Amino acid sequence: MLYLDAASSFWREWVISYDSSHQSVLGQTMLSGTRSSVEQVRAWARLRYERLLNLARRSQSGVEHSPGPWFGGSAAVALFLLGLANAGRIARMIRTRRLQKHPERSPDQAAAMWYERMARFLARRGVQKSASQTPQDFVRIIEDERLRSRVGRFTDAYEAARFGNSSDDALRLPELYAEVELATRK
Repeated sequence: MLYLDAASSFWREWVISYDSSHQSVLGQTMLSGTRSSVEQVRAWARLRYERLLNLARRSQSGVEHSPGPWFGGSAAVALFLLGLANAGRIARMIRTRRLQKHPERSPDQAAAMWYERMARFLARRGVQKSASQTPQDFVRIIEDERLRSRVGRFTDAYEAARFGNSSDDALRLPELYAEVELATRK
C-alpha cells in the first residue's frame, strides 16, 4: 500500500499539479546533471590525452637514444601487418599447393583448380573458352586435332574427378595438363 501511495503522490505532484515551478526545478536538475556529466567526460578525455602525450614523448626519447630496437620492432610490426593484409592470398596459395601435392584428398576442388589453370593456359595461346560453353563443347571447338584429343582426355579426367569425386582421375590431372602444354608447343 505504501508503494501505491508513493506512486499516487508522485503522479499528483509531477503530472497533475505540474506547473512552472516544477518545470524550473526539473530544468535546473537536468542542467546541473548535464554539466557535471560533461565535466566528467572532459576530465576523462584530458587525462587520457595527457597519458598518450607522455607515452609519445617517452617513445620519442627512446627512439632518439637507441634506434636499433625500435627499427626492428617497427619492421616486425610492418611485416605482421603486410602478412595480415595478404592473409587471403597466402591461404589460397597454401590451399593450392596442398591440392597440387595431394589432389586425392579433395578431387573435386583439385579438378576445378586444374581445369581453370588449363583454360587460362589455352586462352593465352588463343583458344578461348566462353563462360556459356560446357567443357565438352569447348573440346569440340578446338581446331587442332592433336590439341583437341589431349584436351578431351584432360576434360574426361576433370569431369570424373570433379563430378564423380574420382581420386584416381584427380591424380592424373597434372600429367594430362603437362600433355596439353606439350601439344601447344609442337
